[in-house]
Amino acid sequence: MSKPNLIVSFFAITIICLSAHGALACLCEPMSPKQRAKLMKINADAIFTGTVLSTVQISLQTWETTFLVKDSWKGETSGEIKVQSSGGCRVGFVVGMMNLVYGKRNEAGVLVTGVCWGTRSTNFAKEDLKRLGKPMRLKKTDNKPQSQSASQSSLSLSACI
Repeated sequence: MSKPNLIVSFFAITIICLSAHGALACLCEPMSPKQRAKLMKINADAIFTGTVLSTVQISLQTWETTFLVKDSWKGETSGEIKVQSSGGCRVGFVVGMMNLVYGKRNEAGVLVTGVCWGTRSTNFAKEDLKRLGKPMRLKKTDNKPQSQSASQSSLSLSACI
């Protein structure tokens, strides 16, 4: 292969790769913490803060994260709970970090979340936490983790466009 053809091929492959990566990007509708808290109180199945215990890749684009729940505003969330996040809207959870999680159960009953829903480190969620108000009292558990796992879904909320 000649040098000019090699250069053209390199740029073509680079453009294709960058285009494919861009297709996975997440476009979120701008939303204030007040709007997000109101919307999620209605649409979310679970709202909680928790420390990331582990995060594992379970498929090409899906990660499952286990949290130890600290506080809960909605849903039966206490003890350990698993949440899945996938695609361009996947949340990059870090082991040991405390997060505010807005979760929705998909058709298979798996709790899922994404960046458009406002799930993030509690260090950056002060206004959301203020808007959510006082958390519920958590029920004592028998230390058995709540386990939900299934295949990836294409769940979307009106907060994602």
